[in-house]
Amino acid sequence: MQKILSLLLIIFTFIIPWENAAELEGVASLARIVGATAVLLTIFFIFKTGHIKQLPKLWIPISLFLVWSAATLLWSGDIDQSLQLFQTLVLLICMVFLIWFIARDDRWQRRLLQSYLLGCLVSLYSLYFDFISGKMTPGARYTRYTGGELNENELAAILCIGISFALYFVSRKHLESGLWRIVSLCFIPLAIIGVLLTGSRGGAIGLAVTLLGAIGFYWTINRLGSVGLFVIFGCTLFAGIMVVPQALLDRITKGQTVDQFDAARGIIWRKGIESWQDNPFVGIGIGAYSGVVTGSPYQRGHVAHNTFLSILVNTGIIGFVIFLWILLLLGRNAYRYGGRERWFAFILLLAWLPQSLSTTMEFHKYTWFLIAWLSIRYVPWLPQYGKTDAVSMSHSEIRTLDRVIKLPFISRKRKSAPVFAKPGGIKCQG
Repeated sequence: MQKILSLLLIIFTFIIPWENAAELEGVASLARIVGATAVLLTIFFIFKTGHIKQLPKLWIPISLFLVWSAATLLWSGDIDQSLQLFQTLVLLICMVFLIWFIARDDRWQRRLLQSYLLGCLVSLYSLYFDFISGKMTPGARYTRYTGGELNENELAAILCIGISFALYFVSRKHLESGLWRIVSLCFIPLAIIGVLLTGSRGGAIGLAVTLLGAIGFYWTINRLGSVGLFVIFGCTLFAGIMVVPQALLDRITKGQTVDQFDAARGIIWRKGIESWQDNPFVGIGIGAYSGVVTGSPYQRGHVAHNTFLSILVNTGIIGFVIFLWILLLLGRNAYRYGGRERWFAFILLLAWLPQSLSTTMEFHKYTWFLIAWLSIRYVPWLPQYGKTDAVSMSHSEIRTLDRVIKLPFISRKRKSAPVFAKPGGIKCQG
């Protein structure tokens, strides 16, 4: 049963970067079908075994966010849209639970990243095919390209996260096979040019943060490797400037004037803030933002183009604080990583953050996949890391995890003792 669940989770992760192209006409998306099947099998497995391990603290704000989102259905101004997005949110949180339930060791966590990268290659193939054939995004005011039937900004975000995963594989030469390191090295330049082809400004900022973070990380562990990455990134960007149409480069580098911004997203944000002021604490209902934009040239149906503003308007200050709680816990856990794990976690968060300010991302699978992966990666019961990757925990946290999970590497039956740090905490090392 566990092998079947693991296989379904890998398939689900593989579909995430190109999910819109995996639509079954008249039925549902393939990702939704695979995810729902995995959830039902997981429920059956839990009832069959009769037990479930204790959830980490991160599940407190995640559960509260789900419950509060359900409560906003009572006063939603667009109940049909709210119900649809609430169903999506339930599926996303079930995905987080599945990843926590199944991918509890380093091998399966790496397989999830590998399946995500393979899915990104599918979107990249579609992107470059459209670029070579001259097929632009329908109805776009600029010569923009996309792949996997995704929105350009969404594809840029997915590729930036994929670049972070690829850099992670490249840095783990003592744990990864040569094949995957080669695949990751080939993926990085293709994805960088792919982000530029989408013409996404937020994607370009996220890309810059990701690349600078990678160079800074390598500088701390291998200065020669940092110089090599700088050369690779520089050559790739130079090739991108030569290949990407000038109109896209101008869109990315020049941005918008104040008047252009006010006539575009300024209207969307202003309308959303006006609606939020009427219901500052409880919001207007999950997913109801699309019904507040009625000013020309935009009509009903436009999203906020800002994740935090969308959550604030839809779920009010209460939902906004809960979502920030989730991010703060992820940041706290990332800080408590050691060595390369800490760098990698922060690069992932920083790659996501700039794009969340220009794209509505709270109902997308890649956002919650990122939350899920970061939540399971902070796993002090995994002894596979060396001294540079030790995880710092308090004594109370160790006692709780030991009681529930029976940590083998800090069990009293083991001969080797844990390495004690300063009196305030303990460092668990493999």
